[in-house]
Amino acid sequence: MKIGILGWGSLLWERGSEFEQWHDPWEWDGPTLKLEFSRVSKTRLGALTLIIDEDHGTSTTVAWCLSKRTNMDDAVCDLRFREGTTLENIGRTLVSRGAELVTPGAASDPIGAWAQSKELDAVVWTALKSNFEEKAEQPFKVGAAVSYLKTLRPEAKAKAAEYIWRAPDFVSTPLRSALETEPWFARCRKLMPPPCRDEIKSASKDVAWEYVTLLGSALEMANAHCSPMNHFVQEAFLAHVRNLAEFFREGVPEFKKAQTPPERPRDNIYAVDFCLSVGWQPEAFSHDRRLIKAINKTLSHMTYSRDRASKTHAHFEGHEHLHGTVKLMRRTWGDFLKSMNSDFLRPKHPQDIPYWLVYHTRNWSVRFSDLESQFEARVKELVRQTEELARRGKPVDFKWMLNQTPDGPV
Repeated sequence: MKIGILGWGSLLWERGSEFEQWHDPWEWDGPTLKLEFSRVSKTRLGALTLIIDEDHGTSTTVAWCLSKRTNMDDAVCDLRFREGTTLENIGRTLVSRGAELVTPGAASDPIGAWAQSKELDAVVWTALKSNFEEKAEQPFKVGAAVSYLKTLRPEAKAKAAEYIWRAPDFVSTPLRSALETEPWFARCRKLMPPPCRDEIKSASKDVAWEYVTLLGSALEMANAHCSPMNHFVQEAFLAHVRNLAEFFREGVPEFKKAQTPPERPRDNIYAVDFCLSVGWQPEAFSHDRRLIKAINKTLSHMTYSRDRASKTHAHFEGHEHLHGTVKLMRRTWGDFLKSMNSDFLRPKHPQDIPYWLVYHTRNWSVRFSDLESQFEARVKELVRQTEELARRGKPVDFKWMLNQTPDGPV
């Protein structure tokens, strides 16, 4: 029996419990449900927590994961124990038996249809109800909820703010938007705690994906597509360069002081989370580097200095800078792997980053083991072709180069 577990709140970020041992990594294409912060939580000192709310909720595509259980009762008990609630507050549906629902309600329809599309046999989720009107003695409205939170004691108000900040980015509700404009809400904000070991292990999948998609998009750039495909592929490549640049750069000063994963303003994954030391050169990706400036100008904003004629803008030219940038990323990646804590590598962690590198490319036309060599061969052939054209005195639109980045040779 394939059993899915739905999540949208603290299940995704408050990890470390036994529950984590009984499910696979979270995926981000779950059913679309109506969510709002409309339940007063006793265990969180009166904070408003995120629930399915058909009356006040905003349609949201939630997260999900596969349970390692093969019996739905076991999966239900896992979630009940994790949530510290009763069986009556755990929703469930058996898809293979005609969507027989144990917890009724309108929310069951999108769950059942989604479960069938994923070929799941059953789905479980937290089915707590809104108690705002009972606890706050007034109907739930955004203004009423903001006013209610303002009445909490300072420590409770801080806990309420933390819960809402830590909700996943895919959660965007009217109450969350309203609170983000409140001065007291911003003042309560604190740095997020460092990730636990289970969170770091789970992140191996995402880190590996960034690297293989960087190499895959680099190989596509080396295929020298015509416009507009060449622009589409370059933007994909630069997005992954920027993601990995942040990964290698962020949190390094704090890590070097304490030799442990640092607190952070957002739930970003840091390279230092996986490591015992910093064996790579994070300064290669500092904000003042021309490579990073070029990427930010190209991807983030429509600016006048994006024009190639501008002398104030560092440009990224694919034919000049692709090979050198990939070489820089490959060198940094290799140094990162050498710096990793053995707790996050096989045999201690079977599904480590190298495992996911192979897994992600299992259905690609070029497997991970061949990506780097095929990229090198393709770029060197482009260089040979342009040099041959130049030797014959023929015009060359794009002169391909090796080992160059916007910051110079690597």
